[in-house]
Amino acid sequence: MDLDAISDIARHGAVARGMQSCVIVCGLHRSGTSAVTRLINLLGADVADDLLPATVDNSRGYWESRIVIAIHKRLLKSVAGSHDDPFDPAPLPPG
Repeated sequence: MDLDAISDIARHGAVARGMQSCVIVCGLHRSGTSAVTRLINLLGADVADDLLPATVDNSRGYWESRIVIAIHKRLLKSVAGSHDDPFDPAPLPPG
């Protein structure tokens, strides 16, 4: 999906057409996901209401949902990984 399509959804709303849309921004640690999420928000899309707050390292905030981060950490932990070592060679559990 390109920026024009995202902007169109944000301006006119998929809900107005009887649909709902969800944009999920995924990426590795320090890959610009907060910046992309903020850009999508500036185009008019709503974002989660549980965003990480600003810190000394990032005075504008992180634009990342606390709930999604918690799910991500649990997922990585379940396969013996972590956010700072997502490529741990531990095998995936069966099934």
